[in-house]
Amino acid sequence: MAVHTTLEQRATWLLGILDSAIALATADLAVPSSLAAEDAESVMAAGLPEKRQQDLKANYESWVHRYKAGEPGERESTVGLEQIEADVKTHGVIEQLILADEPDAIVVGEEALPAAWDAWEAASPGTVIYSVDSIDGSSPYDSLSFGFSTNLLMYVRQQDGSDILTMTIVMNSSRLGLVYLTPNSVSPAYLDGRRDPLTEPAFGDEDVRPGFCAVVGASPKQRRLAAQILDTTLGWGLPPLVTGGKVEEDPPLTVFTLGGAPATWGIAMGKLDVFICPFPQTVHDTAGVPALLALGLKAFGKDGEPYENRELLARFNQLARPKSENYQPIPPLVIGRSEELASLIARRLWSSGAQRLVAQPSDDGSPATGLRLVPAPRDV
Repeated sequence: MAVHTTLEQRATWLLGILDSAIALATADLAVPSSLAAEDAESVMAAGLPEKRQQDLKANYESWVHRYKAGEPGERESTVGLEQIEADVKTHGVIEQLILADEPDAIVVGEEALPAAWDAWEAASPGTVIYSVDSIDGSSPYDSLSFGFSTNLLMYVRQQDGSDILTMTIVMNSSRLGLVYLTPNSVSPAYLDGRRDPLTEPAFGDEDVRPGFCAVVGASPKQRRLAAQILDTTLGWGLPPLVTGGKVEEDPPLTVFTLGGAPATWGIAMGKLDVFICPFPQTVHDTAGVPALLALGLKAFGKDGEPYENRELLARFNQLARPKSENYQPIPPLVIGRSEELASLIARRLWSSGAQRLVAQPSDDGSPATGLRLVPAPRDV
């Protein structure tokens, strides 16, 4: 049984587990159905010791057996899209690998069964608790094979029964991870095992792509909430955009709807300009936010006003089982490299009055180009 004497050692151990889980989930995309790969010899996880390989194979066989028998039961959470097989399986692999080394830990999260949440409620002081979203972005996972992430938050149960956040890890589908250790340590994790401390975003403000945004928009309802930033007729005060050899003055935002935790790496280590969550989300869906705040970025809410970092981070210490009266989501927020742009986006996103997007007619009678906002009917 491994002993992790420091948070850094524990983070390295957990990164290996998440990397293996993503590798297994990605490998499943190569077969028509996860149930078709019944031969446990086909289950591999690069970089793990042989004993861990055997543990994974045994877990895989057990999962297939339980799934065919109509188990493992209904998860407690109803957040997000309908559960897929890979959600269950990947959560099971992560849980099994954690408990193999840390049998007294408790693993909850989006795919957790009621029994796991019961154990969480009964946990004694000092218990280590992991909240996991095994595949954050199930529709990009099985539709595109990329654009998802595996998110983990580590808590320690206190004497008063509360749970204090000590670590978050978001690893995207490219198996690039961002590690946050309280109170303000951030480090990216690379495929070769490197971990370099980070005190500010990797690229300077002048090197990001102006107006390039990532927003959570997997469902029609989510895209309606993001309608303001999808309007291609609005100006945002951005510099000219050169594309196809042509210059567009005062361009609209460039919007990726693969947002949320999978986009965390983009704003910390890439050239993404704005990170947008237009509706309340769970702590495991926003697991990368503490790292972004620790890098000196600000989160903006309704009216374009910045949240107090201390108050926002306090939300992450309020772990609660789904549907309980104590459950409090992370509020809608916008985090941007340019505070001015982030504030403007936040003000426009949550302006009064429902709106919807319609085709923008051209001036010369040619086919419509772009989308614009108009007042929405009351039933939208």
